[in-house]
Amino acid sequence: MTDQEAMQSYAAGQPVPAVAPDDIKRFREVGKRLVPEKPAQGSIGIDIRLFAEACTPGANIPAVAFRNYPISILLHLELLNPWRRGDDLDDAVYRVAADFPLAGIERFDPSEFLTRLRQPQ
Repeated sequence: MTDQEAMQSYAAGQPVPAVAPDDIKRFREVGKRLVPEKPAQGSIGIDIRLFAEACTPGANIPAVAFRNYPISILLHLELLNPWRRGDDLDDAVYRVAADFPLAGIERFDPSEFLTRLRQPQ
């Protein structure tokens, strides 16, 4: 399955496999360097290999990318503010995002994610 096909299957509701928390963190760091916080209108193309190089060898990059979506949504809604550490996030956010049950972004329940985030690790 290609990366594009994997992303489409995750978007269609296929369960997203768990990934390493550090891979999500590295993925976000690469994204911050490549894409300005307030991008100009239009689109940009980014080669997925840039993300793969930052992650652990053999990482499932489509799964890592898809697991980044809930973080982006919660940041946009300012629901992760208690876990912000300057420009970064507490490691607990990445740990929860790494294996939180996720099958299609429309089924993502922010309150379930936050409940799990608040549980002691």
